[in-house]
Formats: sequence, structure tokens, C-alpha cells
Amino acid sequence: MRDLPTGTVTFLFTDIEGSTRVLQELGRDGFVRQLDRHAEIVRTAIAEQGGVEIGTEGDSFFVAFPTASGALRAAVAAQRALAAQAWSDGGPIRVRMGLHTGEGVPGGDDYVGIDVNRAARIAAAGHGGQIVVSEATRVLVADEVPDGATFRSLGLHELKGLEHAERLHDLVIDGLRSDFPPLRTRAARRNNLPPRRNSFVGRARAMADIERLLGETRLLTLTGPGGTGKTRLALEAASTLLDRFPNGVFFVDLSPLTDPTLVVPAIAGVLKVREAAGRDLADGLRRHLADLDVLLVLDNLEQLVDGSSAIGDLLDAAPRVTVLATSRIPLHISGEHEYQVAPLELPAHQQRGDAARLGSSESVRLFVDRAASVRSDFTLTEANAPAVAEIVERLDGLPLALELAASRLRVLDPAALANRLERRLPLLKGGARDLPARHRTLEETIRWSHDILEPDERRLFARLSVFAGGWTLDAAEVVCGGDDIDVLEGLGTLVDDSLVRRRELADGSLRFLMLETIREFAWERLEDPGEVGILRERHGRYYGSLAERVSVALEGPRGNWLELLDAEQENLRAALSWFHERSDHEALQAIAGSLGHYWMDRGLLSEMRTWLERSLESGAKGSYYALVLIRLSGVDYLQGRYEDARTRAEDSLAEARGTGDLASVQRAMAHLANALEAEGFVEESWNLEREGAEIARSLKDEHPRMLLVALINLGYSAMVREMVEDAVQYSEEAVALALELNESADGAAARCNLALAFIELGRIEDAADVGAQAVAAAIDASDPILATDCLEVVAAVETRRGNHGSAARLLGASEALRELTGFELEPLERALHNRTMELLRHALSDSELRAAQIEGADMDLRDAFSDAYW
Repeated sequence: MRDLPTGTVTFLFTDIEGSTRVLQELGRDGFVRQLDRHAEIVRTAIAEQGGVEIGTEGDSFFVAFPTASGALRAAVAAQRALAAQAWSDGGPIRVRMGLHTGEGVPGGDDYVGIDVNRAARIAAAGHGGQIVVSEATRVLVADEVPDGATFRSLGLHELKGLEHAERLHDLVIDGLRSDFPPLRTRAARRNNLPPRRNSFVGRARAMADIERLLGETRLLTLTGPGGTGKTRLALEAASTLLDRFPNGVFFVDLSPLTDPTLVVPAIAGVLKVREAAGRDLADGLRRHLADLDVLLVLDNLEQLVDGSSAIGDLLDAAPRVTVLATSRIPLHISGEHEYQVAPLELPAHQQRGDAARLGSSESVRLFVDRAASVRSDFTLTEANAPAVAEIVERLDGLPLALELAASRLRVLDPAALANRLERRLPLLKGGARDLPARHRTLEETIRWSHDILEPDERRLFARLSVFAGGWTLDAAEVVCGGDDIDVLEGLGTLVDDSLVRRRELADGSLRFLMLETIREFAWERLEDPGEVGILRERHGRYYGSLAERVSVALEGPRGNWLELLDAEQENLRAALSWFHERSDHEALQAIAGSLGHYWMDRGLLSEMRTWLERSLESGAKGSYYALVLIRLSGVDYLQGRYEDARTRAEDSLAEARGTGDLASVQRAMAHLANALEAEGFVEESWNLEREGAEIARSLKDEHPRMLLVALINLGYSAMVREMVEDAVQYSEEAVALALELNESADGAAARCNLALAFIELGRIEDAADVGAQAVAAAIDASDPILATDCLEVVAAVETRRGNHGSAARLLGASEALRELTGFELEPLERALHNRTMELLRHALSDSELRAAQIEGADMDLRDAFSDAYW
């Protein structure tokens, strides 16, 4: 046995990148010569630093070092020697290396323990020529890094088989390659897949089938009735395929939608693609995806099949995009491969009386897992095994049916549950005879939970299906109350019966929602068309009123109003759709006009334009007509359509003056001034800004935020007119008022203007301070348009401070955000951007500048700001 280092040990794993390819290129003899020379180089570096070679397998090394610094020096020396070697056969040998420091626990002639596995996973994540280092190792060697080498942070990464994410770094070594691709980990692949909330059971064969099929087709549709677990299966499969799609895996939930025209906006929203000036959203989405290797998981398409042609168009325009769809029916478009999702595996007859053997069945495992979540002491035993087998067989292995039945174990034992299922859910009965048996079974499973309700509870259950994306108790009482229905009591019963789910939000408030399958069942219980119309009208009026209340509230401090609308987005869309279907353009104008501020702050410009333009289709001029014109003017301005913005603002101003509403007049004047200024009519714009500001001062008590916005605009316009000292005065007054009103986002806009003025005055450190505050506040407010403007300002500051790499990364982040949001820089920011770029081109080479911009574009916005600015 060897004398292995113990205690704190640093493990090194190495592996030749692409060894199979090298073998094929060089042949056996040539490959062996290179392999031997590689081993000689690595062993020399190991020996010089006192490393102990634990094992080799093929072209890999596993080494233990008594010190972290020795391990690091060995790795650096080996990479330098490998890079300097004149390889006589073929190209250079590139070796990936991974270092991790942990507890060295000998096990015979080897080591055991999680730290060895962690080191191996770290090495496997890297690329040829790269040294990847754990945080534990980096901390130990922070002051002993070899000359000519520096650490570079790679962020947090999830390593296969390990529970917690690991913060990783690599070494940038002078003279050696440093432009490595992202690490081969989950964190390196962009995705928005929701995390698991409970265990994923079974489906091994389906998972293998899906992985194989997605290598053969670009459109795979998982079909089957509601409740078969299509969504969960698609998400699990997608999570295992992250490495196959280097540009990301994205989940798009289409279940709340009923309008096929919203398929493209839904996909674009997830990918953060916005309508750009001069092209529609579908074209922008196709352009965005044209050269990307992306997997789109499109969930619940059955109600949107009329819009599936848009998916075909997308696949035609983006040849490396793959779609994994779920739907109860095939999409019937060219290239589609349908995969029917079967129920979970049922136990064989001989397993029924044997708990150990029964527990290997997929359906039994799911039922037992979910039963244990409602009764922590529940386990599968010899006594309850026959009843459990009966339950899963009666439910035909359908996941949703199993979960609903498992929830009944709160009050029933397995035998009693099996008996109730026999009485209420006889197999192959109920529902239309031409429907699949499992569909009828699921229908009866939900019906069983439904039929035990009291009559008033059933009526409430049906009425709640009018909500899309969930609801609050207040909404349920307003929309679904009446006829002596106790909404509070009934909702509690529905939650207990697992027909309604409850979700606690970050602020402690509660929202309720139905699974989509259950919601559809509930909707079918609304048999009276008159009641349906009444419910949808109540629903539309409730959310219209909410939109109007929030619009008024946003004239003062923002508070959490925008977050409230985030939660109600699907209900608001349903309300807009209802009034559009009824051609109630006045109500449509009221909601769309009220939501304009929200849509703009969230960067939802395409959706904003769609609904505003729909509200004007009839030519009707309701009380919100002037506001709708103003909102459209704002969209036009942000997308660089300045002439359209001016025309709409002029029309809105004429309407507002006709009504005598000074607040509407002021808003229209502000938008008109912006458009005129962008078109070059600076004096006309300035006069309007000043007149509007006087109106805002007169309305301060009633509309305090209006004055704040007017001061921000004056500060910006003063900069356009090169009145820098005046710009400072207006902006500082705006900052003070923002603090008084607790308006962090508007305060960010004011600070952004103030930083612009400080730059012109040469007060660079002052500009740095207020610019940093502006960016942080804009990010916290989730305002992408404001964040982009602020990033341009701090990039200009960093350039003037000599931090050229940081500035270039910030510009890259700004450019990526503009592309995603679909808006153009305002003229002043555009001029600032051009000056900054000119300075950077003198300070950096073209390749250095572009590399830094790409790095910034690929980073999360908050990380890009934190890493680059500080």
C-alpha cells in the first residue's frame, strides 16, 4: 500500500479532450506515442510537487497532493509543458484538469468520500487546456498563485450527482488559451425550467424514447388525455438535455391562453424578444432564433392548434431549433412526430400480495410517495398492499388520478378508499364510449371529488373556472359570490379536497388556482350560457376596475402595484379578450389605457401595442381615448417611430384640451415634447416641457408623481439644450422629490440624468456614485428600459475612469437588453453611446472590445453590473 496524504488533501483529475477523435485521426501507433509523451509531461509535473498518483484509466490521471499550492503549481506546469510540446503526430494534445480540496479519507489503496467525486465532476465540466478549481482550493491558494496566472470566476454551477451548487473558477495563464466555452454544467446552459416540487417517479422508458426521438426529429409532440403527466414528463426530459442545446432550454406555459394569435407573443415573452421598429414580433422571433441551438418546451397546445402554423414557420426559419410540445391532440403540421404518453406502469398480478415486489411498480411508487406527503407515517406494508394494488389498478395508473386519490388518505384508510373507488369509479364506464378509457377514468376521478361537495360548493367550484392563472379571495367573492354562496367557507373545502390549490406569495398573501384539467372539468359544469356570460362580465369588470385602480395608484408612490399586476396578468388578458369579443371598445380602452404604465415598465411593448390598437378598431372615442393615444405615442417613441409618436400625442392633446382635464393635458404635452425633441424641434419641445411642468406644479397635491416626471423630463431636455447647470438643478430637485415620495424607479431616472450632467461637467466620481445608485434601483424595479439607459451612463463613466473592460461589458449588457426589449436608445443616450464606443475603440483592440461585449451580453443583468462596475 502507498503512503497516501491524509487530512486536508487536494485532488487533481485530468483527462484528454476528444481522445476518441485523436485516436481515429492518428491511428493506434500515433495515438500511443502522443499518449505516452502526454503521460511523461504530466507525471513530471506531479512528481516535482510531491503528488501521489492514485490511478490512471486510459488517458486520465487521478492524483492527490498534500498541499493545495503544490497541486496548483503542478497543474499550471503541466499545461504550460503540454502547450509548448512540439507534437510530431497531428495537432496538440489538450487536457482538461480539475482541482478540489477536501477531506482525504483513505480506503485501501484509494480514497473514498464525496470530495473525490466532487473533484472528478469539476474536471469533467472543463475543456481541453483549462484548469477548473473549486472555491475551497482557490481560497487556500489565493496568495500563492504561480506567476503569470490569475483566477477568473465562473460563478455557481450544478455538478451532476451533487446536491449543492459549487462556485468554480479557472486559471488564465499568460500565453495560453483562455477563451473557453461555458462549462459543461446545468448552470452553463440557459434555461427557465421550474424546479421540482416533489419527486419524479418512473417513466424510464418514456425518458429514453424522448431523448432518442429528439435526436431524430425537430418537433416532438407528447399527446394523451389530461392527467397523464405530459407536462411533468416534458420538463424532466428537458432537464436531462441541457448539454445538447448550448443556447438554452426554455419552458413556455400556454395553458392559460385561448387565443391562437398569442402563441408567438408567449414564446417571445419567455425569450424576452420584443417587437422592434420596422418588423413584427413573429419576424423578430424568427430572426432571434435563426442561428441558435435551442429547445422550446411548449406546454398545453391543445386549445391553440389553430396557431400551430406559427410553430412550423418558426422551425423553417430557425433550422437548429427543436420543439418539445404537449397537447391532448396532435398539431398536424409538417415534420411532427407524435408520442403518446401512456399511464404509469401497473403492478403485475403476482405482485399484489408482496409489498416488496409491489413497491417496484411505477404507479404504486407514485401513489405511496404522494400518500406520504399527506400522511407522514404512511408506508407500503403487507397489510395494505392488496388495497393499494386495487387503487392503482382502478385508477389505471393515471398520475393526476393517483394524486387526487392519495389526498383522500387524510380521512380514509387504503381499504376504505379502494371500496369508494369501486362504488364511484367503475372502470370502463362513464363518459363517451369513443373516448380512451383512461380519459373516462380521469373524468370520473375528478367527478368523484366533485360529487361529494355540497350543492353550493359545486356551484362555487364551477364558477371559479372563470379565472385564468389563479385568483385572490377578494376576486372570488366579487366574481363568484351571490345566491347565498359562502365563498370563504366553500373555498376552504375545495382546497382541502385538492380541487383548488393554495399558494403563499412572498408578501404572505394567498392566491388560489386550479390545475388546468380540473379547471376544464369545472367549466363544463357551467351549463347555462346566461350564467357563463354573467360570470365573464363580472370577471372582466372586476379586473378592469383593478387595472384602473392601479393606474390611479401609480400616479403616486409605486409600492407593490406592479407586482400585483404581474400576478394577475392572465386574468387581465382574459378580461381584455372578453371585451374584445363583445366589441366593447370603451371597456377595452379603459383597461388597455390603464395598463399602459405597467406594460411599459415591464418592457411588454408588443403586447401593449396589440391591445391598444385593438381598442381603437371601432373608431369609438370613450373617456379613455386620449389616454390610449398617449400610451401608443409612448410605444412609438420607445421604438424610434418619432413621427407617429408626435401625431398621436398631438391628437391626444387636442382630445384632452377638449375635456378640460389638466392632468390629461399635461401627460399629452410631455409625450409631444419628447417626440418633438427627438425629431430635432428642440425649442418647441422645451417650451412645452416648461408649460407642462407648471401644470404639474399646480396639480402636485393631487398628482405628486406628475411633477416628479416633469422634473425628470426637464433635466433631460436641459441636457439636450446643453444647459448643464440647469440640468443639475432640475435633476437634483427630482431626486429629492423621489426620495420624499419613496419612488425608487423614478429616482433612478433622475439620478441617471444627474450622472449625465456630471459627466459633462467632468465630475466623474460624482457621476459614478449616482450612476451606480440609478442602475441598482432600475434593476430592483424590474424596469428593463430604464436599466438600459442607466447602463449606458455608467459605461460612459467607467470609460472615463479608464476601466475599459468593465465599460465594454456594460455596453454588451445594454445592447442585449435593448434587443430583448425591442426599443431604441433615445437621442441623448445614443450620442453618449457613440462617444463611449469611440473612446473604447481607441483603448481596446477590436477583438478585445467585442469579446468584452459578448461577455456582458451573456451575463445576468445584476451580475453584469456587479461584476463589471465593482
